[in-house]
Amino acid sequence: MRVSGPFTVETLQNYEPISLKDLDDEVRVNEEEGAFEEVIKQHLLSAGIKNGRKDEMVIFRSVELLSHSYLHAEGFYMNGIGEKKAYFHIGPKFGTVSKTAVNEAVKECRTRGDAGWFIILGFSFESDIEGSTQTMSMGKFEVTKCRIHDDLLQEGLKKKPAKSAASFVTIGEPDIDLLKDGNSVTVEIKGLDIYDPIKDEVKPRDVHDIAYWMVDDDYDGSNFIVKQVFFCGGDKDEFNKWKKRPG
Repeated sequence: MRVSGPFTVETLQNYEPISLKDLDDEVRVNEEEGAFEEVIKQHLLSAGIKNGRKDEMVIFRSVELLSHSYLHAEGFYMNGIGEKKAYFHIGPKFGTVSKTAVNEAVKECRTRGDAGWFIILGFSFESDIEGSTQTMSMGKFEVTKCRIHDDLLQEGLKKKPAKSAASFVTIGEPDIDLLKDGNSVTVEIKGLDIYDPIKDEVKPRDVHDIAYWMVDDDYDGSNFIVKQVFFCGGDKDEFNKWKKRPG
């Protein structure tokens, strides 16, 4: 069960067993040693941000926390042309990233006009928050949703951030159509785009990259309870059957 809108995109996360040797390398995070934002900062510096492709990830040279209500951090990274700046909105540790907070953060990014990327970090998002391209006086900047790995929710012992960790994974924005026929509704996925900050371009992803979709046939408008799970991709014939299946 999760609190979400009627249509929500999620990212798959890696779960790796930890050896006894690795446990010795873990660090204890508590109120005295570091706040939640500091943990996010350290993971950004160590693991960077991934977008689902092995050869496309961002490593930040520096990340600094900001004392602003909606822009919580800024970071610098290389994108093949030179150094670029990004701003971060860090969602609540226990809660959903709100559309109001994102709107205010986007306004602040537009006012400052010195970054090409605004990253919304969160465990969950209100359904009407979408990635987009925003225009400012000095050009444009991309707005990207980025899912925080659930491991960062845990108190006490936390695994020491590693470059191989998938602490933050960007969420692609699908373009969909709803086709209604009486009591039957079919969802058509027309495309799936994801932002590549290294090449500074929005790239289309193959719909085969979608691992599964879930249905709640008794959705109450807030609490989404998984009733059916349909796995897709893989064999082409099986994928064709999935594309034609009504929702």
